[in-house]
Amino acid sequence: MSLWTEDEARAYFESGGEDLPKPPPSCDPVLSGLLEEAGLSHLTELLISETLDGLVELMKTDRASFLPHLKEIGIKLLPERQAIRDIVKNVANPPMGSKMEFLVKYKDELAKWPWTTVEAEKFIVEGDADIMVSRPSKKLRKYMVRDSGCKAPTKGREVLSGTIMNGTVPDLVKGTIVVGDDESWACDSPDLRVHIYIPNTMMDNGTYFQGWVNFMEMTPLQDDESPIPCKEKSEYAEQRQIQHWFERGYKQVSFCRAANEVMKSKDPTMNTREALNPLWLKVRGPALAYLGFKPTMKGLDAFMASRIPEEELDRLMTDEDYVALTDAHNRIVMMMQGMSPARIPDAMATRGKKVVDETYNADEAAGEEGEVVAEEGGEEAEGGGKAEGAPSAT
Repeated sequence: MSLWTEDEARAYFESGGEDLPKPPPSCDPVLSGLLEEAGLSHLTELLISETLDGLVELMKTDRASFLPHLKEIGIKLLPERQAIRDIVKNVANPPMGSKMEFLVKYKDELAKWPWTTVEAEKFIVEGDADIMVSRPSKKLRKYMVRDSGCKAPTKGREVLSGTIMNGTVPDLVKGTIVVGDDESWACDSPDLRVHIYIPNTMMDNGTYFQGWVNFMEMTPLQDDESPIPCKEKSEYAEQRQIQHWFERGYKQVSFCRAANEVMKSKDPTMNTREALNPLWLKVRGPALAYLGFKPTMKGLDAFMASRIPEEELDRLMTDEDYVALTDAHNRIVMMMQGMSPARIPDAMATRGKKVVDETYNADEAAGEEGEVVAEEGGEEAEGGGKAEGAPSAT
């Protein structure tokens, strides 16, 4: 946040509100994010005049002048210049499946929605020969195919990567148990994807097919293939756990893209909640499943009903706990709508007070960014009990 100078304020009022001050210069948002990840955010101001594309072009066309150029603009320490060089080199030639590959591919959307992110993809398949493996990796989780069955696995994590060898992979019908070793969010669709292994029953030679399926078509199990138990009471730890899951999903660039597309094309007779509910369930479902609840609206209602009373939770929380719970709650509410979570209310200003409007009107929230204190989980409109006030874990 920056304040206007006296001259800027005078010019604004004398012009009748037409002469707006120019925003202060800022670093390329994608470059800024990469610097922060590398622990180099203190160099952001020195790189305000640079763009990531410009640095990549310099790396490709005149590599010898790259480090001297960084020194000229004020980056004095050689290790820091080398670290920036390595970042740009990875952008110029990102390893297949790396987070950098997706940062480069979706850089325009990441610049448009700077709070969003992407995840790396493991187990890259370059051809049909790579689809069959002799044995799965050692760290495996068990899953059971849900009632609706499962679509044919795809070669890669991205939904558009194509299905694997149709006609040769056993059908994944209701009740089938498979093993998997990775879960990550796709970039081309707002789906949590699971990398699984399917026994090759046609050849019976101990080989497996590997591929990717949607998490929402699976139910995670315990090692003994029994369901994950859900607690009768969801206390602070469970409420923070589900928030971590929610934040991970809602901050994906694929979710933000989908949320904005839904809002642009929604039927004018529908409110925001009705339009976005199916999309929200793609994020809520996995979070609920790992707490032992069904990844459905009924499962969400059951989780909401399991939470300990707000008054009891408030007594148990330190101020630090309260701020963590409330800040996460307010960030989630904004990201659910594809909006920036950068501006949220002061958490401690609400402690010990009832929220005046406890029912979360997302349509009003869209016009009051940063001033929303509402439920991001199950509300009256979703079949659950009426929200009890702030803070709320979900």
